[in-house]
Amino acid sequence: MDLVWWIAIGACLVVLVFPVRIFTFTITIYYLVAFLAGTLGLFSLTKAALRRRKGALIILAGFVFVYAAMIHDILYATFYLDTGYFTNIGAFVFIVAQSVFLSIRSSESLDRLLDLSRNLERRVEERTKQLRNALRLIQNDLNVAREVQKGLLNLEDTSSRKIGPTKFSILHKPLAEVGGDLYDITELPNGKIRIFLADATGHGIQAALITILIRSVYEDLRLKEESPGKLLSEIGSQFHGKYGNVSTFFSASILEISADGRKLTLSLAGSPPVLVQNKDEEHIIECENPLVGLLENFHFEDKEILLTPGYRILCFTDGLTESSRLPGDFYGIERVLAYLRTGDSQSLEELLSGIQEDLFRFLGSSEPKDDILVLGIEDQRV
Repeated sequence: MDLVWWIAIGACLVVLVFPVRIFTFTITIYYLVAFLAGTLGLFSLTKAALRRRKGALIILAGFVFVYAAMIHDILYATFYLDTGYFTNIGAFVFIVAQSVFLSIRSSESLDRLLDLSRNLERRVEERTKQLRNALRLIQNDLNVAREVQKGLLNLEDTSSRKIGPTKFSILHKPLAEVGGDLYDITELPNGKIRIFLADATGHGIQAALITILIRSVYEDLRLKEESPGKLLSEIGSQFHGKYGNVSTFFSASILEISADGRKLTLSLAGSPPVLVQNKDEEHIIECENPLVGLLENFHFEDKEILLTPGYRILCFTDGLTESSRLPGDFYGIERVLAYLRTGDSQSLEELLSGIQEDLFRFLGSSEPKDDILVLGIEDQRV
């Protein structure tokens, strides 16, 4: 093939460089080049046809006409025949042969494409069924996990409880089947009531597992008659010592109502403010402490608030106040406080339900992006 190319290039250069009286003597060489190229093509196509290469027989049949027409025209040009030029006919037959070959190849490609499409549809359908089955299994597992978590942690989505004159109402809305929010209400032997709220970092299964760890540590310490700050400090030390290697932190609030219902002692760790509404005043207790478990020996301080008969207390996790409909547009503590101020005529359950409805109105078409836990406390002394 290289030899044919070089002879052809040489013949073309002679035509370009030399005048007619010279290059006409080289036409015979160019005939030779054409004959060699045609013979090489015939040989290659014959070999391909014998090896049963796809389409080679059709191309060979068309090329035979081109080859025969070329030899005929060479003989005619050298005055061995007196018939005429037939290269155009041979070229036409060769083009027809190529068209037939391309049509067959296109048809086969289309058939393969249709087969691939059908196979793809079948595989997609099979994979969809597999994914649905897997999703159903995951959903069943999550439902079981939800029931297990509720059983272990005594969690209810909505519930009310009363200890003496003090009433508690809970609104708990996990983002998924299992969540990272936790609460506990305990009456101590000395008559005090201890309330514990926690919010594990993250969502879903990871956060749910952390809540079990939190509850395990708190269970061992919750009946100790220490102040909320000391109890929170002890929980933080134990949690940092046991689980600090996995960087497990959580926000928490511990509230303690005195036996006579006249004093609230509380300590906060990385949590939203606690709202206290007395008869003639209100308090917004802000948190100034880090998350539990973040520092090994951090000492959490206590804060004390005097309570008057008929008081109301709201404490919640940040899933409420940090819900947003647009980036930077949060529900915020101000809306919670405004609803608390206007809810004097409502029962505690109605107050919490109203806050939830107001939150969903605020979000509109958006969805909450975190677990929501709101705990309301009300004094029902006359």
